[in-house]
Amino acid sequence: MRKYLLLTAAAAALLSAAPAAAKDGAWYAGLDIGAVWANSQKILGAIDFTNPAVVDIDATRVGSIKYKTGIDGDIIGGYDFGMFRAEGELGYKHAKVKHITVDQVFINNGNLGAGGNVLTLDNFDIDEKTNVWSAMLNGWLDFAGTVGQPLDAANTNIVAWMARVAERPSAKA
Repeated sequence: MRKYLLLTAAAAALLSAAPAAAKDGAWYAGLDIGAVWANSQKILGAIDFTNPAVVDIDATRVGSIKYKTGIDGDIIGGYDFGMFRAEGELGYKHAKVKHITVDQVFINNGNLGAGGNVLTLDNFDIDEKTNVWSAMLNGWLDFAGTVGQPLDAANTNIVAWMARVAERPSAKA
């Protein structure tokens, strides 16, 4: 049920999303929500046995962690100085583990060197989710209307769209 609610919220956000309408000399703010595909992670392991007669296990890849599709949310705000815009973004990303794989050979070799069945998959304290906070500052230079580059009238769809944007109340305010 939670997946359907999340999917519905994401679809509504996408369908109602509009680009930030920055106006000269004004503040603006926005929210973004979307999906995040976290990279798979490698698990590296090594064992340093206290018994000098047992050969240590050097650092090597002993497993991997794969994640489910997660969620990404951002708060955006900025100020339009005219030709230059300053913008900040604070984001949060979250994903849960799809599955964890640990090489059974590593576990077996660890147990063999330890002289007993002391190492199991339960001994690995692996968090089953990942969270990331991010912050970003952007500077935007709005030079399209100031460099004298005219819009090609042959691009009728773009010309019509620009006319509709110019007619919006936010463009006239």
